Amino acid sequence: MSRRGGLALALLATGCGRFNFDSLSGSAVDDAGEYEDAPADAVDAYIIDAPANAVIIALTTGTTWMVPLDWNSASNSIACIGAGAAGHENGGGGGGGGGYARQDNVFLTAGATVAISAGLGGSTDGANGDPSWVCSNGGCTSLADVAIVVGAGGGKGTNSETGGLGAMATLGVGLTRFSGGRGGDGGSGFGDTGGGGGGAGGPGGDGAAGGDGAPDFDDGAGGGGGNGGGSAGGNGGSTRGGKGGANLGGVGGAAGTNTTGAAGMVGGGGAGAGSTSDNGRSGGAGGAGVDVITTYGGGGGGGGGSYSGGDGAVGGVFGGGGGGASGGGTFGAGAAGACIVIYTP
Repeated sequence: MSRRGGLALALLATGCGRFNFDSLSGSAVDDAGEYEDAPADAVDAYIIDAPANAVIIALTTGTTWMVPLDWNSASNSIACIGAGAAGHENGGGGGGGGGYARQDNVFLTAGATVAISAGLGGSTDGANGDPSWVCSNGGCTSLADVAIVVGAGGGKGTNSETGGLGAMATLGVGLTRFSGGRGGDGGSGFGDTGGGGGGAGGPGGDGAAGGDGAPDFDDGAGGGGGNGGGSAGGNGGSTRGGKGGANLGGVGGAAGTNTTGAAGMVGGGGAGAGSTSDNGRSGGAGGAGVDVITTYGGGGGGGGGSYSGGDGAVGGVFGGGGGGASGGGTFGAGAAGACIVIYTP
């Protein structure tokens, strides 16, 4: 099979049968850091159970892709996740999560070179995430082009305490579309606290919102939101960071007092940092997602940084928003986007 441009990986999928969906159960973490059952609406994540002879291609970089010579326009699925936005510093809000879009049985010409975008995550203070998309020809330059066959928008950044907006489903292209989660608000006051990043959208629903950083003299930062259909990140408290939101089939980072935020798992959000007034702590990274196919999916949002000098955490791959930072801390970067191609020759 030919490789070009954005092709990062091609492999034979395991499993059997037609393209369909399997359920994926999960669990969550409560405020005390103990595991609990995931919310009822966060138990049935859906991942593609691909036929045994299916080919999976992850488009994670580049601007063009050569359609395989054995491409089958009657048996394929393409899912795109937009990139997450970066959080803001100085008690700033978290970055918004990237959107999700999917289209089945996409008509492409075998052997043709088509334009693609594997969105770049926000990499400067408060920067937006880029969209991810696949074009039917080589001429597309944006998600708004009429030749886009599937695509999802990137999360929005922020330059204030207000969290960035998640990518809007209505701006995506595809039969199935979900929005990214909104970043949590930063907390103003002595030391400042960062808001959690929003989770990326996914096949189970919209990405969840990041939690808010504690205001005034409280020092707990907001937790990152879980990915598509998951739960929101917790709000920061007096010295305790907000827990990371659970995803469908994953867990969020456990909340803690006067500690660095715990990382999310399997698309769950990272916990916000907890702190007392004598130190700053950093948020936990968002978890990488597995809700599109068993090795790829939407990421959770990064946790916010607490007190003075606490860093926001990076969003989870793909499309998680970065956490906001406290005064003197560094923003959390948004995670890159991608398009996942699955087809049977």
